[in-house]
Amino acid sequence: FVDVELVRFTDAKIGISGDTDMIDLGTTAGMVTVNGDLKATGDLTLTTAAASITHSGGTSLSISSDGFVAVESVEFAGANIGISGDTNLMVLSSGVLTVDGKVVAHEFESTVAVTHGSTLDVAGATNLTNTLDVSGATTLGSTVELLANAATVTHSGTTSLTISSTAGFVDVELVRFTDAKIGISGDTDMIDLGTTAGMVTVNG
Repeated sequence: FVDVELVRFTDAKIGISGDTDMIDLGTTAGMVTVNGDLKATGDLTLTTAAASITHSGGTSLSISSDGFVAVESVEFAGANIGISGDTNLMVLSSGVLTVDGKVVAHEFESTVAVTHGSTLDVAGATNLTNTLDVSGATTLGSTVELLANAATVTHSGTTSLTISSTAGFVDVELVRFTDAKIGISGDTDMIDLGTTAGMVTVNG
């Protein structure tokens, strides 16, 4: 070997006394092999057109930072995935993916239960092949259509079921209910249950 100060050169290997092959220039043609940890105090720049970082070991490759790891514009910090300014858009825990924000999807399919803790905005059609359970109020902005040949609206509570219109009327087939009046389109007060207490008034 040849020693230059404390650096030892042995064939194509560079090292120190007691660890002579820390850098190997000859094992693989065109490649510098570092036998040990590599510590860099600056940036690592890859100038090849299609660059790869490859791990050939049998266990794992870990990329970590005391702050965060950015891959393109995506930031990874612990179990959080996000972007600059919103670092916890997604949070991973055992068996749970928490999304802290809106999910915009052209198509969404789930084979398991989905729990959503806030408003769910759906701009397109939604197809459900099983029961839809809603524990709170349901607000619908358009028509409710039941496709079953023999459809039923069932109330399973213990008090009452109320069907009402806040500003208009309720039609059941051709019969129209408006407040305490029963009639038809064009003659809405044929029967009045509310004008006189305890009396049915027939207007006609």
